[in-house]
Amino acid sequence: MMLALAVLVFVGCKGKDKKNDATSHLTEYEQGLTADDSIQLVAVVDNFFALVENNQVDLAVSTLFRVNPDNPYAEPIPLTNEEMQEIKKVFEVFPIFGHRIDYIKFYESYLNEVKVSAIFREAKDGMPEGTTTYYFRAINYVGQWVLCAMNTWTGDDEPLVRDEDKDSLTDKFQRDKQHLDSVVYEATKDLVGTANGPKPEDAESPKQ
Repeated sequence: MMLALAVLVFVGCKGKDKKNDATSHLTEYEQGLTADDSIQLVAVVDNFFALVENNQVDLAVSTLFRVNPDNPYAEPIPLTNEEMQEIKKVFEVFPIFGHRIDYIKFYESYLNEVKVSAIFREAKDGMPEGTTTYYFRAINYVGQWVLCAMNTWTGDDEPLVRDEDKDSLTDKFQRDKQHLDSVVYEATKDLVGTANGPKPEDAESPKQ
């Protein structure tokens, strides 16, 4: 699998100690987060891939940033045209039609990892599903989650999470995802009902 071409990673701190310390345990930063953070980040990743899967690669790539090299807490910097072109080539050479988030590991506001399996071939005729892996690092800037991308040819492609932790994080995310989905459902069901108009029992009887 041409991982070197397929992987996008979000820029984060390059300190080796922090990367080596990243495990499946909760970090101090993660303990301060809420379900809303997970829901928002899942939505950002899903929206990015939805654009890619609907052949809106230009728009998808335009939503990516890079971390400010002088201050990781500062406003993320938009990618240059050259950087966007390089990333677009990846999705043009390897088009995908589906994806799933394998795990999210929160570590620090400017250093969080998402692993995504992108589907380029469905399972059929005895052939297994074909997927390629994308690693992302996400930044929470002034309360909003953004995707900050760096390409593998820069050398910034070392995952934050150690290999031995990936499976456990994937299992945990799948369990947590059910809870997140229920939270989203409870928060939006009334809005959906309102958008569809009053329920039959709530509607006014027609005047005679």
